[in-house]
Amino acid sequence: MQGLIPPVKPAQPAAAPVNPSAGPSPAGLMAAIAAIAIIGGVIWQNNYPNIALQSAAQKAGIQANLPSYVPSSYRLDQQITYGPGQLSLRFSAPGDSEPLTITQRKTNWNSTALLEYYIAPKTKHYISVQSQGLTIYLYNNHDASWVNKGMQYVIEGNTRLNRDQIIKIAESL
Repeated sequence: MQGLIPPVKPAQPAAAPVNPSAGPSPAGLMAAIAAIAIIGGVIWQNNYPNIALQSAAQKAGIQANLPSYVPSSYRLDQQITYGPGQLSLRFSAPGDSEPLTITQRKTNWNSTALLEYYIAPKTKHYISVQSQGLTIYLYNNHDASWVNKGMQYVIEGNTRLNRDQIIKIAESL
């Protein structure tokens, strides 16, 4: 019978002595502060539009929404304007002479009243489009208006948006 050799345990490295009076290194502290600042900035940048919108909507006394779709070249300007019962969001894009403005206001109108009291006084040339239960009126080449759940939405601006993009914005609100 051969002798059994017990398994050899690998040597454990000696633990470094702990010096309770030594704090983090200045370089490590600066790196941690920089990381926190970057993360905080990203969180703020991603949440600012929603925070600003909700604040303005509360002051205006309405429930407003950001569109979940805008063409990729458009960015929400930092300023959201509001007044009693309405607010406006302004989106800019490079190369457009005028920003895209989306106004949301309280209303008791239906689509027929919108046509009679808002669209018809502005123009006789409009197109009515049915999409996802909405009647969207397109007029003046780049403008649109519709009503949904007690709110009137208006898209205005001399922009490069085409009809499909305007309808997508309307559907996303």
